[in-house]
Amino acid sequence: MIDNVNHPAHYKASASGIETIEVTRLMGFSLGNAVKYISRRDHKGNTEEDLKKAVWYLKDAIKYPNPHRKVEYEDQIKVYKYVAAEENKYAQNALKLIANYHINASAGRGVLELAIHEVEKIYEN
Repeated sequence: MIDNVNHPAHYKASASGIETIEVTRLMGFSLGNAVKYISRRDHKGNTEEDLKKAVWYLKDAIKYPNPHRKVEYEDQIKVYKYVAAEENKYAQNALKLIANYHINASAGRGVLELAIHEVEKIYEN
């Protein structure tokens, strides 16, 4: 039985077996929402809108950065396993850049600008 409240299928679609919320909980609001919209883009019926929302949240994260927080090693592995399972190369690049920005305190906000360009490539191709 499908549980669209507690475990919607569009957030469990990752080949990694990791539910999107397990990754987004590790990030701040804007980065988590960007990941959510990138991840569900092909599962809710409006790919371009979801990707535009992801870009909006990435721009928000640039404008209002959250302080980096320590991410436990096990959680880093989970995030990168989730990213590696993404089949679209542009989406995977964007997710990898977001993860690197979140996990690596020395990564500048320019990394998120690169993520925006990767997201835009998804709906251009």
